[in-house]
Amino acid sequence: MDASDLLNDLVSKANARGADAADAVLVSSRSLELAQRLSAPERVERAESQHLGLRVLIGKRQAIASSNDWAEISLN
Repeated sequence: MDASDLLNDLVSKANARGADAADAVLVSSRSLELAQRLSAPERVERAESQHLGLRVLIGKRQAIASSNDWAEISLN
């Protein structure tokens, strides 16, 4: 499932369960860090992260949830 389908699915599930409105956001980032000492590479680090957020509005109330676990069972 691509990112757009995932977000649409989350919003559809929220609406089907009684939300007046819902929106979702997905953030994915990658970084690479290289440390050098005396012109020689000393350390290389790579990091990746993915975060998913869902906001649900019912009447005048709202709830916000986020996760970095995109497994289908976690998002139901």
